[in-house]
Amino acid sequence: EPHLPSLLPTLFRYTFDPNPRVANAMRQLWAALVPDPKPALTKHLQPVLEHLCASLGDRLWRGRESACLALAELLPGRTLAELSPTLARLLTALLRVLDDVKETVRKAAEPAWRAVSSACVRLSDGGRASASDAEAVLEIALPILLDGVLLPSEEVRAVCTKQLLKLVQGSGKHVGPHTPRLVPFLIESLSSNESSALTYMQQHAPGLGVSAGTFEAARVAAARASPAHAALEQCLAIMDDAQVGATVPRLSEILVRGTGLPARCGAA
Repeated sequence: EPHLPSLLPTLFRYTFDPNPRVANAMRQLWAALVPDPKPALTKHLQPVLEHLCASLGDRLWRGRESACLALAELLPGRTLAELSPTLARLLTALLRVLDDVKETVRKAAEPAWRAVSSACVRLSDGGRASASDAEAVLEIALPILLDGVLLPSEEVRAVCTKQLLKLVQGSGKHVGPHTPRLVPFLIESLSSNESSALTYMQQHAPGLGVSAGTFEAARVAAARASPAHAALEQCLAIMDDAQVGATVPRLSEILVRGTGLPARCGAA
């Protein structure tokens, strides 16, 4: 028992080792040392999370993969008090392993990302979470996700965009303080999420017997029906005068320099 806090984090991760023989041996040892795992993991949660966070950056792929699988098992149902000390590092590290050089690590990172994403949505829910919890989660998660949409990996940008939309749509008025940065992102995403095939088709619209104006109107209508536009309208509905004033300069820049018809229409 005196040594359990130092043994438990590493032992728990090894029960998810990609090598079946290692994992089975560690599960037998785990069952012998930790007969009641749920309360033991809750009691020693912070050392376990710290170890798994560090293991996501392990130079050995087995360490990274086992940490992802362990997090997918460990995170569901946790409270903000339990997650807040490591939440920022978890989000940042998981975005990195989602773009890992090894395919099995990337696959293992997906359920771990879903687990931490679900926790963020649940803990910032505008209808169920307390205002303090929701604001704390958004303060941690939104800046990391907004930086994530600028990363080189297309897959990572996609998961960050998807998670941002979920948080904005679910958090209600709690997202208000973040709208000066969110609104320009949502407007630009109207173009970045548009299929490049539509731009190509518009260039050849006359040959298809469709006027350029009609095609442009269809593109704008499609953008307005998108989840990003719904999130944008939600942000606009809760913004106060100070937040609107902080957002206007960026909107003016999008109008002048923005790329894509949907983004310029959204800024207007």
